[in-house]
Amino acid sequence: MEGGVYILLDIYFFEHLLISIAFLLSTIITWRLRKKVACEEEFKALTYISLGFFVGFIFYLLGGFAGAYIYQLPILPLRLHEEGIMPSQAAHIVFLYNTVFKAIYLIALYTALLLVAYGVNKLINQRCREPPAEVEEGE
Repeated sequence: MEGGVYILLDIYFFEHLLISIAFLLSTIITWRLRKKVACEEEFKALTYISLGFFVGFIFYLLGGFAGAYIYQLPILPLRLHEEGIMPSQAAHIVFLYNTVFKAIYLIALYTALLLVAYGVNKLINQRCREPPAEVEEGE
C-alpha cells in the first residue's frame, strides 16, 4: 500500500476532530456559565446542557479516532482488496462498517441534543416560575 494513502486517515480524523472541538467549546462555555446562575435549578439545567455537549465531544472524538486509526474506514476497500476479498463481499463489509459508524454518530448526536434540549427546557421553565420584574413607568 502506498504511503500517501495514509494521509486519508488523518483527513478523516481531522474532520471529526473539528466537529468534536465545536462540542468541546460549547461544553466549556456552558460549564463556566454555571458559576453565574442565581439558583440551583438553573445550575442543574446548565449541567444537563454541558453534559449534552460533552457527550457529543467524546463520541465524535473517539469515533473519529476509531474510524481513522483502528478500523481505517477511508482505506478499508483498498485493504480488503489487498487481502484478496471478492469485490461484492468487500462492498458488503464496507457498507456494514459505514452503517455501524453512522448509527453510532446519530445515536450520539440525538443523545447530545436531547440532553441540551432537556436542559434548555428546565432553564426556561425555571425562569417562567419566577415572577416577572416590575416595570417602572417611563421605560
